[in-house]
Amino acid sequence: MMPLKLLILLICISLNACVGTPITGKYDDVLPYHVPPAEYTISVRVSADNFANDDLIDTSSALLERWQNVTIKSFKSSGYFAYTGPYPGQSDIYADVHVKKNMQYDLTTSVLSGATALISPTYTTTNYNTTVVLRDSYGDVIYVGDQNESVRTWYSLFLSPVTAYEGTFDEDRLLANMVLESLNQAKREQRF
Repeated sequence: MMPLKLLILLICISLNACVGTPITGKYDDVLPYHVPPAEYTISVRVSADNFANDDLIDTSSALLERWQNVTIKSFKSSGYFAYTGPYPGQSDIYADVHVKKNMQYDLTTSVLSGATALISPTYTTTNYNTTVVLRDSYGDVIYVGDQNESVRTWYSLFLSPVTAYEGTFDEDRLLANMVLESLNQAKREQRF
């Protein structure tokens, strides 16, 4: 009887093995396209909208500051710019990065999952959109890049053993890779 219970437990765990993974996976470890000697300076400004089921919710200053730091770090790590700093500043290029995060969930299954202490699984789908607008020192737009990604995150009691091996979703890494992909595209198109 004990091996049957163990088999049922393993089947349940394997069925719930979808822990916070990007749906397309196209932004895993994006590397700079081509790194010439850095000659331009850039000032970066980040704005954000945070939604839950298409309703605008308040974006905390801590979250906005975290996204600002991640974005500036990804601009610096690209190697494309001699100096990267926060907006405003005297620069050759100005970047406006807008991040939109929209988490979709079903209220009924979330309540049911909470009432059953996560025995009944539930999930959220979070859609990320980054828009990178690069402007020259005169204010003329030289590039507009738009990147999208969706992440599905499952919540279930049976996922506890799996998350130790699978790890958790890293929102900062996804955002940095999406911004870097826009910079790579701008560089491929020789916009700067």
